Amino acid sequence: MADSTCCPPEGGSSRRLFTRFGDVLSNRFLSSCGMVAPWLFVLMTVLGGAIRPGYNHISDTISELMSPGSPNKLLLDILYTTFAILLILFGFGILQLVQKTQTNQRIGKTGAFLFIAVGCLSVLTATIFPQDPSKSTPTFAGEMHMRVSGMIGLLSIFYM
Repeated sequence: MADSTCCPPEGGSSRRLFTRFGDVLSNRFLSSCGMVAPWLFVLMTVLGGAIRPGYNHISDTISELMSPGSPNKLLLDILYTTFAILLILFGFGILQLVQKTQTNQRIGKTGAFLFIAVGCLSVLTATIFPQDPSKSTPTFAGEMHMRVSGMIGLLSIFYM
């Protein structure tokens, strides 16, 4: 008798085997996104602070590393957007896993939604609504950055 995990049953379709392998690969990839995202955030923050003259991790915000006119803004925007995309992918991985199980789906779907929402909002703060440079006149984008960052902070508390 052939093991159904490695060989399709006689007369059966090999499509099930490839779909199952694709699901496992997809689950591993999406789970890995959730494991890599926080490390990428830490790397981005430490690297950004190291390459920005006068930056202080205690008194300056992380958003200041990516404010208009900041040195290495493009590099940090790419890293932060990648971090946000990894959060979104991880949220979809959680959603996919929750839909396959019979356990409390409401809590799992809520957690997945929170990861996806934080990722989407993070993309907004990095690309459309950057923080205003220090000691400059507030702009609409800068005000929106503060509001969206506040929403990210609140949502992050709930998905922890």
